[in-house]
Amino acid sequence: MNRIIHNETDKAIKSGIGCLAKNQREDGSFPGFVTDSKSFDRAKKNQSVFPTCLILSSLDSLPESKELERIKSKAAKFLLGQKSDFWSWNYWKRNSSDSKATPYPDDLDDTCCAMAALIKNSPKAIPVKAIANVVNLLAYCESKEGGPYYTWITPPDADKGWKDIDLAVNSNIAFFLSLQEVTLPSLVSLAEKAIISGKYDSPYYHSPYAVIYFISRWYKGRKKNKIISYLLKKKLKNHSWGNPLETALAVSALINLDCKKEIVEESIASILKNRVNGKWVAYPFVVEKIKGKQKYYSGSAELTTAFCLEAISKFSDEAKSIVNGKEKAADKEAERIYTETISITERRFFRFDSETVETFSDIKEKISKGSGASRITLLPYYFYKSLRAAKSIDEKVIVDLCAAGFYGLAAYTIYDDFLDGEGDPKFLSAANVCLRELTSIYDDIFSKDKKFQELFRNTMDRIDAANAWETSKCRTRVSGSRLMIPERLPDYGNMERLADRSIGYALGPAAVLYIHTEKIEFPEMKNLMAFFENYIIARQLNDDAHDWEADLKNGQLSPAVVSVLKKYSGRHKNKKESDLKKETKELQKIFWHEVIQEVCGKSIFHVKKAGRHLRKIASVKDKTAFEAMLASVEKSAEEALTEQKEMLEFLEEYR
Repeated sequence: MNRIIHNETDKAIKSGIGCLAKNQREDGSFPGFVTDSKSFDRAKKNQSVFPTCLILSSLDSLPESKELERIKSKAAKFLLGQKSDFWSWNYWKRNSSDSKATPYPDDLDDTCCAMAALIKNSPKAIPVKAIANVVNLLAYCESKEGGPYYTWITPPDADKGWKDIDLAVNSNIAFFLSLQEVTLPSLVSLAEKAIISGKYDSPYYHSPYAVIYFISRWYKGRKKNKIISYLLKKKLKNHSWGNPLETALAVSALINLDCKKEIVEESIASILKNRVNGKWVAYPFVVEKIKGKQKYYSGSAELTTAFCLEAISKFSDEAKSIVNGKEKAADKEAERIYTETISITERRFFRFDSETVETFSDIKEKISKGSGASRITLLPYYFYKSLRAAKSIDEKVIVDLCAAGFYGLAAYTIYDDFLDGEGDPKFLSAANVCLRELTSIYDDIFSKDKKFQELFRNTMDRIDAANAWETSKCRTRVSGSRLMIPERLPDYGNMERLADRSIGYALGPAAVLYIHTEKIEFPEMKNLMAFFENYIIARQLNDDAHDWEADLKNGQLSPAVVSVLKKYSGRHKNKKESDLKKETKELQKIFWHEVIQEVCGKSIFHVKKAGRHLRKIASVKDKTAFEAMLASVEKSAEEALTEQKEMLEFLEEYR
């Protein structure tokens, strides 16, 4: 980052916070203004709650300070004082003159923006029952099950004018849900229709950049690049999007969507240049009302300032790490190895037509979003670096083994989608190429070594046998909301089949250990395989504990789902199906009362067992990376057990 910009961002953030502190009202709210033109020179004050919701949310991205903490604490206290008994919010401050002159029902836009701001800044102030109440409100306002949702919280027989479905409002709902780690396909679909058409319309907002900003806070789908392209085409020659407010919204959206920071550097300079006495002036943000053909816009200098500070801070956080020479990866050598690995895979696909290249690019992007994708790819490298008095191994071999790991991850990610009934045929050829390349790499490295070739074949056989068993035994039919309960549920026994599905993770480290020791049949190799088997089981059980409801709805009989159905069937003798829509609460209570401790307990058991096997691998001197893998799973399982109490409270509140 340009050092001048770096210095200016620090000054801008400090002075901007000072201006917000000075202009924040005693009750914690921020002023708003309404005008019948795009100039706020003659604007009148209004009494809207909405600016405070958005300002509090934007301030979350700023570096902490005592002054900022005071601002946020006062704003949060104000918002909590504005909620209804049902945890809904209105556009107007309660009992204000504006609320009496132009009464509105409470709405989901203000409600979800207020809840999101409070959750991000004061999570302890939001009890479980509050989340349950908002979920109840969403169910009350859904146009169909799972959304999208109507804007206004009105009775079912209300006038149709109150039954609009708005893109911006549903994006703010999606953002609130994303903070609960919930993604609804209907809301993704609504956003993607807008992205494809390039129409980011909302009657409630002045410009498309506000709508795009709201989408960018939660959208992680494949069409991010289309939004980026749309924004960059709209950028003016002076690197702005018309004014500092819209420029800030566009810049924050681009950064949220993972656009490269250098692309927005000149736009940040444009924002900084347009300050007036340490802050930015008001511009239209909300379309507050329309009389005849005349639109009335609301906004404020404080709202513009908050959005500008958010954009600057997001840019500055990432750019500072570049200025200081800090890279995302703590291990520069690991990053270099990973870059070389990905380059190998990309060069392999350059031989194909553009469609296949694009397909591989899509799957590569999908994998990179997954949890720990780079760590899994680099397992051979990390294992090699951990060895005691490591025998020198050609770096090319390590990189090739990492490439084989990436090919395996790509192939089985695609195949797994097919096994789950969600596969896209366009990815199948790419999966086959990846599997061929994986096999080819091991054939090249161990062309004259029958012992390791046998270990490789046995490992691949275990994977295919586990997938075949899962496909034939671990699926049941779902018709609408009705799930058929099989007469015989799958028996996972000691969970070995869970390990077999993903035992390919162990191949790279096993290859490195074999090159290091030149032994296959010896205790260290057995302990290495046992470490990975138990780690995979623990991780899979942990994932199942988090995904059990989605698995249930898709008819996938994971160990967690099997436990729930066994206990359900015990209560409903001879019942052959369950209506998931009507019996969701009962199934949730079974899981959270009885199954969660069983599944997480088993996960922790296998973490401990994996740790014992790891300690027995004498060749491994530095076990830090592998202990961290286990610690991550154990922590997640323990957090799920802690969450049990809160979830039971939620179920009592949610109806």
